[in-house]
Amino acid sequence: MKKNIVIASILFIGFVVVYLFMPRTVALPKLAHVKDPHLPAITGETFTFSTEKPKLVAFFFTECPNVCPMTVIDLLKVQQSLVDEGISEQQYDVVFITLDPDG
Repeated sequence: MKKNIVIASILFIGFVVVYLFMPRTVALPKLAHVKDPHLPAITGETFTFSTEKPKLVAFFFTECPNVCPMTVIDLLKVQQSLVDEGISEQQYDVVFITLDPDG
């Protein structure tokens, strides 16, 4: 019985110590407002992020033999999951941003 009380007391003191010394969250400063980037689209139009629709954004290289095709396959799986949930393609935007130096 005394052994259980000692163990419970040690656990309680441990939780109190962890709670007291656990780092608290700090509000990050707001340094500036980021302007809406305007990116060239493959259609020749300019794409902006200011629409109300959620964005699914992926960064990739156009000349990439191994990782980029897998990224596209993963995004297709995400799109299929959204379709399975009843979310149509008109409710969100898919944005591919190339990291190619000449792109």
